Amino acid sequence: MHFRSRQAQTQGRVSLKYNLAVFREVQDDRIFDGISLPRTSTAVRWIKENTVHQALKLTSNGATSGPFLSTQVSAVRDDARSITHVLTQETDGLYLSKVQNVSVLERVRISDSPTRRHTLELRKYDGGVLVAYVAADRLHLGSTEVSTSCQRVDFPCLSFDQPPIGQVALDAPSLGLLSYKCRETNSIFLRTINPTTLAVGPEISLRVAGSLGGADVVCYNGRCFIRVDVMEETRVRPLFGTCTVNDLSNVNLSPLNLDGVPYDEIHPTMCRSFVDYTGDYHTILLATHGHAQSILDVMPHDDLAVAAITLPGGIDGASAEAFPKKPGAGIDFRPGFGDGVTDGNGIIISGSAKGDLYSANSQSGGYSYPEAGLLNHEMPKIFAFRTTQCYTRGAAANIVSMDYVFVEADDQGNPVDSTIWLETWDMPLPLPDVRAVSTENSVTLSIQRDGWFLPGKSIVSFSDLAVSVRSTKLVNDRTLEISVDRPPRSGSKISFETRSEFLHHAGQVTIP
Repeated sequence: MHFRSRQAQTQGRVSLKYNLAVFREVQDDRIFDGISLPRTSTAVRWIKENTVHQALKLTSNGATSGPFLSTQVSAVRDDARSITHVLTQETDGLYLSKVQNVSVLERVRISDSPTRRHTLELRKYDGGVLVAYVAADRLHLGSTEVSTSCQRVDFPCLSFDQPPIGQVALDAPSLGLLSYKCRETNSIFLRTINPTTLAVGPEISLRVAGSLGGADVVCYNGRCFIRVDVMEETRVRPLFGTCTVNDLSNVNLSPLNLDGVPYDEIHPTMCRSFVDYTGDYHTILLATHGHAQSILDVMPHDDLAVAAITLPGGIDGASAEAFPKKPGAGIDFRPGFGDGVTDGNGIIISGSAKGDLYSANSQSGGYSYPEAGLLNHEMPKIFAFRTTQCYTRGAAANIVSMDYVFVEADDQGNPVDSTIWLETWDMPLPLPDVRAVSTENSVTLSIQRDGWFLPGKSIVSFSDLAVSVRSTKLVNDRTLEISVDRPPRSGSKISFETRSEFLHHAGQVTIP
């Protein structure tokens, strides 16, 4: 009698897991194609874990794990309008869902034919969403097919030149960048795009040999940041370059400087690069060193790479997002880095390993991350996931939120079924450091770090009920002068709360 163990049955399967064994077998674009998701089966009387945790089911007809790979975007957050937009690749087409407060407000079928890959970009000025997708080897922008020289289009990427997270877009973006790849010739193309009219410019070919996946492009303040991974023999080498948005002819990609970074191997890119609140560029690497893997936050213009999450064994997926945290002036560092530990830009990096989801929350713009990644015990096992940008939803002060789009895993790390879920994860921010100085008829309230006063958005209150506020004067965004009818008692407390579309701070201090 012949016996086939579970290990023998699963050998040879191409998995989406980004481990060394799989990548050594498939060292080309197929690593991003993923696998078909199994059909959903549900017990009649069994209460599903996601129901208990109030996750939102987007669809039970997910087609493949491909959308959870590479740098393509499946979900974006419109923080100005409190809307999350999610693309789901399903067995009967491509769907765009508009979600608010754990409810689907609208669900539209973008394509009624099978799609290979998709991405989307938010137009912050008016909340419009542009979808780019590949169907039948052809590239589409919304409902319009884009003429290309490619025989097999793949890896579309979109980026609009607009303000970064947490900042208001006062004008409609006039320029953006579209990139894609021909899998027949391995050529990568760049084209300018008007985000309003959707007019595209001529194809500009990136002269890159041996690319793995497509180009990861980010536009900001007239500049384009471009990241491409290439295969050199059996190793991944990340390339990086910049150009102006309206002149793509001068792109010069060169190896990303990793001198001084300890690593044995670099893995394929699995999440999008981004700019943070102050417009500083970040690109993410997954590196193996010894028996551990690390998600690295690389800031080329600072010549800095920071290990955000390090785990023994393999990391299966990763995401990196900025959140709307206004930085302080900086102490011995540039403003986005704050004091090197806190009071800087906000960055959240997430990683999955063996079905568990971890996150690392930097309060210093990526200069430092907590000592250990935070394991999310509330979420079920994760097979694959994508995240939105972080945002403030206003449920509580000093909290930042992020939406996760995911497929569940079983105990062996395989997909449970074809259901795609959305769940919101709230994460704590540092409490503002507040000081108060009281005189006869006024109190000066000052924030030392991790909080702000905003015109018309900040309120104060006294625990001493005998004190009445006559007026407030905003001296600067961290100093507030409060005119009172009598001095508050020593030992009583003064509280403040600042709440806007992007920020929600609250703090308290004892009157000396």
